[in-house]
Amino acid sequence: MGGSDSSSPRQLVRDKISQHQTRKIQTAIAERLLTKAITHVESKGPEFLRATTPAVRPYVEVYRKLGFKPLRRDFRISWQIEDVPHTGDSRLETEEVLDETMDSASSLFVRALSPYWDWRTEEEGGNATVAESFKEDRSRGARRILASLNKESVGLVGIIPDFYEPGVAWFRGAFVLPEHRGKGIGSALMSEISKFAKILGQRKMVVYTFSYLDSLAPGAVLYLKSGGKIEAEYLQLARM
Repeated sequence: MGGSDSSSPRQLVRDKISQHQTRKIQTAIAERLLTKAITHVESKGPEFLRATTPAVRPYVEVYRKLGFKPLRRDFRISWQIEDVPHTGDSRLETEEVLDETMDSASSLFVRALSPYWDWRTEEEGGNATVAESFKEDRSRGARRILASLNKESVGLVGIIPDFYEPGVAWFRGAFVLPEHRGKGIGSALMSEISKFAKILGQRKMVVYTFSYLDSLAPGAVLYLKSGGKIEAEYLQLARM
């Protein structure tokens, strides 16, 4: 019978060469575009440049070639609401954050960022700026739950319902004060927000959260333990 076998060694070699040439073209285009972007941004006199890119070739290679160094990893994690385990804590009292509790909730939020998010607090301009940003989040539709233990506020968790599409919420993070970590409060908060999200008609939550280059940050560990699945990985890089 005539014809060629598409899976022959010769065809496989041709496919490999074609893939290599395609990657070279993609890399060259990415490098030219990024060089133009850097030139434009640096004309504004920034102290440093920071970028986030999918953690795949050729993007990471291009950034490295142009002087960027990896800082952290980012993950997109999602949950199906039904998959979040119900691990409530009978010791905790919970309430939705409203106008009258917004100041205390924003103060708790700032304290709960330490030490893992200190770099972000500094970049955003300090504690006062972060607290104001927390309050402004409500204008975008954020709904948050405040948790108390023995009448003391110890943590909070929140979502923005229908942010990505109807039924898909932007998870705004679970935060516990440093002195109360390791007591199961984070898991209880995840259970509470899943129940709250379900009441609000949500079927899925999505979050972008950071981790270290060589290990997972505590937040990412909590999210994965509570039924979250990693959908994508990104790399934060900086050029000084």
